[in-house]
Amino acid sequence: MPDVVAKLGRQVITYDDHRFVGDVGWRQDRQTFDAFSLGYDSQDLITANYNFVTQRNRIFAEEKDIDSRDHLLNLKYEFKTAKLVGYAYLLEEDNDSKLSHDTYGIRLAGGVNRGKDSDSLMQSKSPRNRNRKPCLTITGLPSID
Repeated sequence: MPDVVAKLGRQVITYDDHRFVGDVGWRQDRQTFDAFSLGYDSQDLITANYNFVTQRNRIFAEEKDIDSRDHLLNLKYEFKTAKLVGYAYLLEEDNDSKLSHDTYGIRLAGGVNRGKDSDSLMQSKSPRNRNRKPCLTITGLPSID
């Protein structure tokens, strides 16, 4: 049965490899967000998450927190051997400035079974920032048993 979860208030939000959205958990004061979050998990193939963030509670103490109007969207589809993720992280500071940082992308991560002793992992990312050209990164790591 699918799960739908809604949250309101201060919370930790992390996606994928924490590259764009995460809690910076290795620091003394981890990052949290004041947000409304809505999540859907089909328990099988599809996971969808949306967050509206009104404040980024950063790792540098309260005076460095940022009032914002951020929209975070993360959609994941799971294949047998891989996960495909699409995301849009639309960050906007709430201080009447024109500062905004919009990042869109896709990510493919999974494993490939090449036989008894040669499994490998792969990961591919293609983030695009509104002010930069898109890039594609593919990495392959042999498994070590």
